[in-house]
Amino acid sequence: MDIPPEVLATIPEGPKADVVIFENNFHPEGLTISSGTTVVWYNQDVTIHTVKDRGGMFGSGNIEPGEIFFYTFTEAGEVDYLHWYIYMAAPTEIPKIVERNPNL
Repeated sequence: MDIPPEVLATIPEGPKADVVIFENNFHPEGLTISSGTTVVWYNQDVTIHTVKDRGGMFGSGNIEPGEIFFYTFTEAGEVDYLHWYIYMAAPTEIPKIVERNPNL
Protein backbone atom coordinates (compact mmCIF):
# COMPACT_ATOMS: atom_id res chain seq x y z
CA MET A 1 0.00 0.00 0.00
CA ASP A 2 1.37 3.38 -0.97
CA ILE A 3 0.24 5.41 2.03
CA PRO A 4 2.50 8.38 2.77
CA PRO A 5 4.56 7.96 5.96
CA GLU A 6 3.15 11.18 7.42
CA VAL A 7 -0.37 9.70 7.16
CA LEU A 8 0.70 6.40 8.69
CA ALA A 9 2.30 8.34 11.54
CA THR A 10 -1.16 9.57 12.60
CA ILE A 11 -2.27 6.03 13.54
CA PRO A 12 -2.07 5.52 17.32
CA GLU A 13 0.57 3.22 18.81
CA GLY A 14 -0.58 -0.20 19.92
CA PRO A 15 -2.25 -3.23 18.38
CA LYS A 16 -3.58 -2.76 14.84
CA ALA A 17 -5.76 -4.68 12.42
CA ASP A 18 -5.83 -3.79 8.72
CA VAL A 19 -8.81 -3.86 6.38
CA VAL A 20 -8.20 -3.20 2.69
CA ILE A 21 -11.03 -1.82 0.56
CA PHE A 22 -10.61 -3.15 -2.97
CA GLU A 23 -13.03 -3.99 -5.79
CA ASN A 24 -15.92 -2.71 -3.65
CA ASN A 25 -15.22 -5.24 -0.89
CA PHE A 26 -13.47 -5.36 2.46
CA HIS A 27 -10.56 -7.74 2.95
CA PRO A 28 -10.90 -9.41 5.39
CA GLU A 29 -14.67 -9.19 5.64
CA GLY A 30 -14.80 -9.60 9.43
CA LEU A 31 -12.39 -9.26 12.32
CA THR A 32 -11.94 -10.52 15.84
CA ILE A 33 -9.83 -8.09 17.85
CA SER A 34 -8.96 -7.22 21.44
CA SER A 35 -10.07 -4.03 23.15
CA GLY A 36 -7.55 -1.27 22.49
CA THR A 37 -6.96 -2.39 18.90
CA THR A 38 -6.99 0.24 16.16
CA VAL A 39 -8.65 -0.95 12.96
CA VAL A 40 -7.23 0.79 9.89
CA TRP A 41 -9.25 0.81 6.67
CA TYR A 42 -7.11 1.40 3.55
CA ASN A 43 -8.98 2.46 0.40
CA GLN A 44 -7.10 0.76 -2.41
CA ASP A 45 -10.06 1.00 -4.77
CA VAL A 46 -10.67 3.48 -7.60
CA THR A 47 -13.71 5.12 -6.00
CA ILE A 48 -14.65 6.84 -2.75
CA HIS A 49 -15.85 4.61 0.11
CA THR A 50 -17.17 5.15 3.63
CA VAL A 51 -17.30 3.06 6.79
CA LYS A 52 -19.95 3.63 9.47
CA ASP A 53 -21.21 1.53 12.34
CA ARG A 54 -24.92 1.12 12.94
CA GLY A 55 -24.79 2.52 16.47
CA GLY A 56 -23.16 5.87 15.71
CA MET A 57 -19.86 5.04 17.43
CA PHE A 58 -17.77 5.94 14.37
CA GLY A 59 -18.06 7.12 10.78
CA SER A 60 -15.32 7.79 8.28
CA GLY A 61 -16.84 10.34 5.97
CA ASN A 62 -15.45 9.94 2.46
CA ILE A 63 -12.30 7.83 2.20
CA GLU A 64 -10.75 8.84 -1.10
CA PRO A 65 -8.73 6.30 -3.12
CA GLY A 66 -5.31 5.94 -1.47
CA GLU A 67 -6.51 7.34 1.88
CA ILE A 68 -7.12 5.66 5.23
CA PHE A 69 -9.56 5.82 8.13
CA PHE A 70 -8.91 4.36 11.56
CA TYR A 71 -10.80 3.84 14.79
CA THR A 72 -9.61 2.45 18.13
CA PHE A 73 -12.05 0.07 19.80
CA THR A 74 -12.01 0.45 23.58
CA GLU A 75 -14.79 -1.85 24.79
CA ALA A 76 -15.63 -5.50 24.29
CA GLY A 77 -18.64 -6.28 22.13
CA GLU A 78 -19.80 -6.77 18.56
CA VAL A 79 -20.01 -3.97 16.02
CA ASP A 80 -22.00 -4.17 12.80
CA TYR A 81 -20.77 -1.71 10.25
CA LEU A 82 -21.88 -0.52 6.86
CA HIS A 83 -20.06 0.47 3.74
CA TRP A 84 -21.07 2.96 1.06
CA TYR A 85 -19.30 3.69 -2.15
CA ILE A 86 -20.02 6.49 -4.55
CA TYR A 87 -21.89 4.40 -7.12
CA MET A 88 -24.18 2.59 -4.65
CA ALA A 89 -27.76 3.53 -3.89
CA ALA A 90 -27.83 1.56 -0.63
CA PRO A 91 -25.31 0.39 1.97
CA THR A 92 -23.71 -3.03 2.00
CA GLU A 93 -23.69 -4.74 5.38
CA ILE A 94 -20.28 -6.00 6.41
CA PRO A 95 -19.70 -8.79 8.95
CA LYS A 96 -19.09 -7.82 12.54
CA ILE A 97 -15.99 -6.66 14.29
CA VAL A 98 -15.92 -8.69 17.48
CA GLU A 99 -13.93 -7.41 20.43
CA ARG A 100 -12.73 -10.04 22.83
CA ASN A 101 -13.19 -9.36 26.51
CA PRO A 102 -9.78 -9.98 28.14
CA ASN A 103 -11.53 -10.75 31.45
CA LEU A 104 -13.30 -13.85 30.13
